[in-house]
Amino acid sequence: MPTIRGGKDWYTNLQLLHDHCHDHKSARDGSRRSRIYDKDGETEEPDEVKVSRPVLKTSRSGDGMA
Repeated sequence: MPTIRGGKDWYTNLQLLHDHCHDHKSARDGSRRSRIYDKDGETEEPDEVKVSRPVLKTSRSGDGMA
């Protein structure tokens, strides 16, 4: 339950949302209110997946690491 509607500020009542997801949810459940740090117009992208890994170079003899 949103805190603006009497919900408690307890861990079990909190949700971690992007700003745009929060705005959409708040508009849907009627709890939208003006936020001081509103970021309308800014785009948030999900974190990119890092698919590459650094390659370790071996020493000149090829036996160990550089």
